[in-house]
Amino acid sequence: MFSERPRFGGFSVPCLDFKVKHDQLIMALSTVTYAYMEYENVIELRFRRMSRWSRAGRLLVLKKKNFNPRKYGYLSWKLARMQPGGWTYLYNVFYEDVKVDSPDKYMIFQVFEHDLAPLGFFLKGDIRKPICSKIMKLRPYAEKLAMFRREYARVYPDKYGMIISETKEALRDMEKEMEADYYD
Repeated sequence: MFSERPRFGGFSVPCLDFKVKHDQLIMALSTVTYAYMEYENVIELRFRRMSRWSRAGRLLVLKKKNFNPRKYGYLSWKLARMQPGGWTYLYNVFYEDVKVDSPDKYMIFQVFEHDLAPLGFFLKGDIRKPICSKIMKLRPYAEKLAMFRREYARVYPDKYGMIISETKEALRDMEKEMEADYYD
């Protein structure tokens, strides 16, 4: 629905018998969050060149109005604290100042911990103990969001691609650097 199934490893989808790739799941969450916020006219996404002579640029996020961050989830919290009319780059909205081995897993867990666990979809907030009767009620909404994401990618391929690239860059910058192993 949201991402490819991995050959090994991956994120186990609660109450369903399959796994999805971590990196693709967080990309799907990111794109659907910011695209839907733009669709609802809460934010505006604009391409901004870094210099007059460069084709390279960043995706600028302009906050149009206040909103309840619980409606859009964890990935919208930084935007919720901004004033209407304020702007920042999408990279700054997604990026967290942490260094972790697997930033995609870290961000998925943050979304789980802040968005799903408090709503009672998991017994005692434990990701390994889903309450399937509650989770399966969300399936039609998840399917609609997946369809919305595909349509957004078709209609706005440049913005969609920029959301993906800014998210990937933020995840790379959150990754712990490998320690050099020197042998003498």
